[in-house]
Amino acid sequence: RMGQNERADTSMNNKRVRETPLPLSVQFATGAVSGVIGLCTVFPLDVAKTRLQNQITAKGTTGAYRNLWQTLTTVFRNEGARVLYRGLLPNVIGMLPESAIKLTVNGSLREYFTDEEGNIPLSRQVVAGAASGFAQVTVTNPAELIKIRMQVLAMEGKAANPLKIAINAGVRGLYTGITATLLRDVPFNVVFFSSYGYFKDVLADADTGSLPLWKVLALGIACGTAASAISTPSDVIKTRLQVEVKAGDVPYKGYLDCLQRTVQAEGWGALLKGIGPRCLIVAPMFGVTILAFEAMGKVYRK
Repeated sequence: RMGQNERADTSMNNKRVRETPLPLSVQFATGAVSGVIGLCTVFPLDVAKTRLQNQITAKGTTGAYRNLWQTLTTVFRNEGARVLYRGLLPNVIGMLPESAIKLTVNGSLREYFTDEEGNIPLSRQVVAGAASGFAQVTVTNPAELIKIRMQVLAMEGKAANPLKIAINAGVRGLYTGITATLLRDVPFNVVFFSSYGYFKDVLADADTGSLPLWKVLALGIACGTAASAISTPSDVIKTRLQVEVKAGDVPYKGYLDCLQRTVQAEGWGALLKGIGPRCLIVAPMFGVTILAFEAMGKVYRK
C-alpha cells in the first residue's frame, strides 16, 4: 500500500504547472495595448470587409466588390491609401477598453475557476469566454458603429467626422445592432478562449507551463479563424443594421427582420459575405493580440 507521504508526492507531481497569474492592473494594461497593436496591423482588411458585407446584390449577380484583394486594390487605386485607415481613430479609442475588458474578464474568471491541480472544466471555460463577450459589447458596439459609418461615407466620397457621427446617433443610436453584436461576440469569445486555453494547456512546456511565442501566434491565428467563421452571419447582420439609413430606404426593425430580408433578397449565402476577409482580418488580429499579451506577460514575470 502506498504511504501517506508517497500519495502526497504523487499528487504534487500530477499537478499541472501554470504560469504565475498577472495582477489585475497588469492584465488590463497589457490587454489594452495588445488589442491596439492587433487592430492597427489588419485595419485595411477591415475596410474591405465592410464594403463587401454592405454591398447588396440580387441572387446570381456580382457587385463592384468581388473579393478581398480586388476590393483593396480598387479602393487604393480610386480613393487612395488614406481611405484604408478611415475610421481607425474611434476604433483605437474603443479597442483600448474593449481588449482590456475582454482579456481581463476572461483571464480573471479562468483563474477563479481553475482548481488546485491547475485544471479548468470546459463548461467553466465557456462561462469565462461568454462573460468576456457580454462585458466587451458595452464599448464594442459604439466604436464599430462609428467605424462602419465612417467607412461607408468614405465609400460615397463624403467627409466623415467621428464626433459628429456620435452626436447625430445619440446614446441610444450608438447601441443600434447590439443584439447582433452580442450574437457575434459571445460565441466568438466562447470558441476562441475555450479552444486557445485548451490547446495552450496541451502544448505548454511540462516544466514551466509556458508556450513559445511562435506557438502562441500560430495557436491564436488558428483559434481566431474558427471563431471568426462561426460568428460571420451575425457580423453581416450587424454591419447592415449599423449602416446609416439612406433617404427612401426602409430601415430594418431589428436583428430578425434584417436576417429575414437579407435571406429573402440574396439567399442564405449572403450570411457568409466577407467570411474570407473576416477570417483574414480577425484571425491574425487575435493572433497578434494574444502574442503581444503573452509577450508582455513574460516580460512582467521576469
